[in-house]
Amino acid sequence: MSSLHIEPVAWVVLALAIAGYRLGVRRLAGRSVRWPWWRSAAFAGAVATALVATTSPLPANAAANPTEGAVAQVLLLLVAPLLLAWAAPHTLAVEAGRRRTAGQVRAVVASRALRALTYPIAAWVLLAGAPAVVYGTGLYGAAARNELIGQPLQLALLAIGCLFMWPVFGAEPLPRRLHPVPAMGYLLALLPYFTLLGFAIESQGSARIVATHGAAQAAANLGSDLEGAGGVLWTVGGLGAICLTIIVLVGWLRTEERATPSRDTGLDPAAVAQLTAWRQQRAEAAEEQAARRAAVADAVAGRRSKPART
Repeated sequence: MSSLHIEPVAWVVLALAIAGYRLGVRRLAGRSVRWPWWRSAAFAGAVATALVATTSPLPANAAANPTEGAVAQVLLLLVAPLLLAWAAPHTLAVEAGRRRTAGQVRAVVASRALRALTYPIAAWVLLAGAPAVVYGTGLYGAAARNELIGQPLQLALLAIGCLFMWPVFGAEPLPRRLHPVPAMGYLLALLPYFTLLGFAIESQGSARIVATHGAAQAAANLGSDLEGAGGVLWTVGGLGAICLTIIVLVGWLRTEERATPSRDTGLDPAAVAQLTAWRQQRAEAAEEQAARRAAVADAVAGRRSKPART
């Protein structure tokens, strides 16, 4: 598979996605509605990540070097889906599309199938199971040598990653949304899993060094490469889980800070009225007391100033 080869159908799909996103942004601009610039930047990043993961030397060299293939798969499974979740193309389709298009998108989002696939346990198992199946069954080798297997696998990894990211980072409309607290547990659970998975793949690579498949040198190279692939999943998966959790935590803290009412607006209206009346009564009482003191002082001064009777 050449390093920059991609099927014409994939080019058409990619071009349509870019054109559709740009058209949606322009339609909103025509209605004097500004689409957030950072969502457009996230979409550009997702497209660039997908290109690197599918058309660069990384997937092309996966047959000879599974480490590079593992990097490409991590990009499709974690990075590109996160950027797509921030880009929110479905939200853009709802806001910029015609009424029929918006209704169709909402219907798909609210469908039972999508709700089932984005259920936290189901989405987590899909994401965790994808690399285990790819490396546990030797599918990575077949996919690296055969585009008819490799390209559907790339698309499946991207879809699984989107199903995983959507409940945490997706924009409305959503089939479901995770609260930040369970979302952080949802993400942190990937840390021990990818550690164990990477260790298992490294062990598999070490075992293949002494395997009898081909020449001894070839078997040794394959084992070393599988150890590298396991290290990639171990390191990138663990760090990715930590980084995603930090993103959720920071976003949650900012949301709570914006939602925290000020001292005045946060009080109940009845309490505010009662507090105001109490303060006014205290002020009036203080003024009355000051006036009495002043009157007493004047009276005392007047008595002292009267001349004594002879």
